[in-house]
Amino acid sequence: MLIDYTRYHDYPRLSNIFRLVKQTYDVEKDMRDFQVEDWTQQWDTGTHAESAPTYSYDIYNRFIDKTPPERWSALVKEISTLAGISYSAIIVVPPHSTMPEHTDWSHIKGMDDNEPDRTYTIMYYLRQPKATEEECGMKWGDRRLYLPEDSILCLDGGRHPHSVYNHTDQARVSFCLSVLETSFDL
Repeated sequence: MLIDYTRYHDYPRLSNIFRLVKQTYDVEKDMRDFQVEDWTQQWDTGTHAESAPTYSYDIYNRFIDKTPPERWSALVKEISTLAGISYSAIIVVPPHSTMPEHTDWSHIKGMDDNEPDRTYTIMYYLRQPKATEEECGMKWGDRRLYLPEDSILCLDGGRHPHSVYNHTDQARVSFCLSVLETSFDL
């Protein structure tokens, strides 16, 4: 379920991408400049509070031709040249909210649901509350994982349902890259 992200063909380029994302990310500007997908509308069940929905916005999507906001354009161009890149997004889990169980192949706009790209998800923890795995993290079945800010994780999120929870007073923000499995030497 967890994948060794150092086996990704463009692994040496990731640190620069993550640095640029951290410099560019601005929740107020991004909420205005990108189409925001409210994850509470995706499921009929879950533990979301109406006042604290989880949401995401596409940074790059190979299935949809769109012009990114100017301040993101150089970074989006860089992302688009990564080996096997299908999709990239910022995902925000506000304080005291939970993103219900999902797979990463179930929500990419423009992708054929009958023939989804077989991808692994590389996640960079852009903003992460200082917490324990009981307070904030990812969950697969009864397994929980917390990683601190600036950590990297790679998972087979297309085949394995997972959820995200944040029971702290701070937002949890991650940057994800969906990368074709064929772009890994495993």
